[in-house]
Amino acid sequence: MDKGVNVVLVEQQPDLGGHADTYTDLTTGQDVNVGVQIFHDNSVVRGFAARLGASMAPPPPDGATLSIDLTTGKAQLDPEADPGIPAALGTYINILNASYPFLNKGFFLPDPVPEDLFLPFGDFAKKHDIVPLVFLLNRFTQGWDIIRVPTLYVFMIINLDLVSDIAAGTFLTTNDTNVLYRSALAILGERVLLNAHVTSVLRSNLGVRVHVKQEDTTSKVIKAKTLLMTGSPVLDNLQGWDLVPEEKTLFSKFSGFGYFAGVVSNPGFPDNTGFHNVASNNSGFHTPKLPAVFVINNTPLPDKVRTVYYGTPQGIHIDKSNAARMALDDLDRLVASQGYGHAKTKLLDWVAHGPFNIQVSAEDIKNGFYARLYALQGQRSTFWSGSTWTAQDSATIWGYTKNVVLPLIRP
Repeated sequence: MDKGVNVVLVEQQPDLGGHADTYTDLTTGQDVNVGVQIFHDNSVVRGFAARLGASMAPPPPDGATLSIDLTTGKAQLDPEADPGIPAALGTYINILNASYPFLNKGFFLPDPVPEDLFLPFGDFAKKHDIVPLVFLLNRFTQGWDIIRVPTLYVFMIINLDLVSDIAAGTFLTTNDTNVLYRSALAILGERVLLNAHVTSVLRSNLGVRVHVKQEDTTSKVIKAKTLLMTGSPVLDNLQGWDLVPEEKTLFSKFSGFGYFAGVVSNPGFPDNTGFHNVASNNSGFHTPKLPAVFVINNTPLPDKVRTVYYGTPQGIHIDKSNAARMALDDLDRLVASQGYGHAKTKLLDWVAHGPFNIQVSAEDIKNGFYARLYALQGQRSTFWSGSTWTAQDSATIWGYTKNVVLPLIRP
């Protein structure tokens, strides 16, 4: 729109922002981020925030964090206090700089694909002596089983920008991430269709026709020169699309993890304290085996309110209500095992972010999947962006859209 292009944005949710969920305490009116927590401190993020008139700052201190194996209730040593982390972090950065600078822009892989990129990341970590780093990296990604995913996906998310921020401790945040998207909505105005569901998409080299149904309204037909799809291209999200065989073949290969975020309270939680779920034995990596709570974060809200993040295995469907029940069971066991009392944990908010960290198999990576996927850009007036095309990371998606996708689109 800033370049004079007429746009219409179709959003199935009642607001913009995707995973940028915010919880507002009914008593104090304070906000806490439940979804997206932090951003890279880079020019893309600062430029986006400035355009939307949103102020950002370094995140406040977290308070104390205890390391507990939630399956046993036993206290564990803090994996992030491992003295081997600085050296492992340096090794990781050197590997990215020396061997994989081409990943900075996206899945632009050479042919043949280097073997290390389709190794399970746990095997890669052992091979390159960076095992002490794995738990820390998993905390900044979550939503998957990091030691078993192909290394390519870890490199895409924990890229040079993010790993540099981790090393330097430089991040940006706002107590309400949705301020970005409320501002965007105000700027776009009537160009946004909320609570909208696409019923059919017809595409050609001359343009597109998108049929949209909003709640309590009649259907609309949008005629446009170009379509930009930023949602996950899994087949369930593409009902009514005129997919060609190549699109169907590629999109059917995607599989993601279940990932849930919640707000909970329990009078037994210790003051100003969060928890890391540290597995006492997971091949020496200490990352929790899914399904599992990843972390319980302290918040500034009263009544012992905490945020909690829960993951379920790839390709196994666990619905929102069952995931909430399982997470609450884990939290109640934590409270009881630590002698914090026997009060039941109260669920205040619960959101589903899956399918999360969508990926394909190591064999598909090896066989050139991403070259075929990227070849879809521009076909039949359609362009693609979002986490599936780069990484499950806001700043990386914004950068990919700005630097890779938009230059391909002719106004």
